[in-house]
Amino acid sequence: MRNFFALSLLALLFLACAQTKKAPALVPEEVPPPVPATPVELSVFDAHEAGCAWNRLQLPEVEVKTIAQFPSSCLGVEVAWSADLTRALVSFPPQPAPAGAKKSAPTKAGPQAFEVELASGNLKPLSLPPKLRGEVELFGITPEGIVALSLESSPQLEKAMLQEMKKKKRAKSFQLSGGGEKISIELPEQISDGMQAVAHAWLQKDGSWKRVESKFTTTGWDYGLGVRVLEAYGQFGPGTNKLLAVHSLPEAQALENAEPLSAWTPQSDDERQRWEKQSTPQGELFAWMTAGEFSYVTGLLIYQPKRGALSPLPGLGFGQEDLVAPLVRGTWLLVGAKNTGASPRVYDLRSGALAWSSDSARAVVFWPE
Repeated sequence: MRNFFALSLLALLFLACAQTKKAPALVPEEVPPPVPATPVELSVFDAHEAGCAWNRLQLPEVEVKTIAQFPSSCLGVEVAWSADLTRALVSFPPQPAPAGAKKSAPTKAGPQAFEVELASGNLKPLSLPPKLRGEVELFGITPEGIVALSLESSPQLEKAMLQEMKKKKRAKSFQLSGGGEKISIELPEQISDGMQAVAHAWLQKDGSWKRVESKFTTTGWDYGLGVRVLEAYGQFGPGTNKLLAVHSLPEAQALENAEPLSAWTPQSDDERQRWEKQSTPQGELFAWMTAGEFSYVTGLLIYQPKRGALSPLPGLGFGQEDLVAPLVRGTWLLVGAKNTGASPRVYDLRSGALAWSSDSARAVVFWPE
């Protein structure tokens, strides 16, 4: 009996010890440290007094440095940098005559382009080639120097080239005359859509202009290259004309399952209209694509940060009927109107929050690196 009681007492003591033993402590889930914002700079043109100011805006501090000021409206402004980023060409479309000017006054006021030394901000107005053929479409800087690209087109020129191309025994080239010179233009083997035209490249060296290239081209349709057919165009450094002419997300990926986006998916019978996505280290961006001959990014943009839910970008101001040019650098997303870079919005990809916006700025892009 004594042994029984002794064993019972030992069993009770064992149970009491087991009940008072602490459970193992829970190890908290390790939270990665916050990703620091990538320092980035924007090239921004905005109205200033009676003209247009070119600013260099730094994020995330939103510090602004004015590079230069121009006596022109910011509407239609474009900038082209040299490859070494030491200088740039800032160009404007023809400006209207001043209010109250006589009817006989010229319709263009002031030069159309300025060369800017970026270190000092010094401006140098550019004159147009004196024997210019057609209208200047673009300015740029190549390793050879400053270049203007012009497009020569007219119903008479198109008719003459088409007549030559329709001949049974057609020539391989077309002789373009005028301006005190004759230019041999190689013709394509087949007639294409659009308007038939001629593109020219003009190089400025030692203060004078020289025509260095002329090519047949087409314009007025989706596949028309215009002045982009020229070899000189391919030698241009970075510029808004190239950076803002986007057709898709910077690194677009196919979207296998669009069901999570059904709340924002427009009704469409066109199978070419679809969602595309881009994955970044901070989250995923989804864009609704519209279709023609090419696909284009619309202003219907949905974002999901790594630790967040799907939602439209706040304060974007663009919709599915608008074409936009989304650009990504580091932890930032820049969205502005396609080709013009107007109404820019900058988002912090870490959270999807709106970091900076402007309803008056134009030609806004990330400063080239």
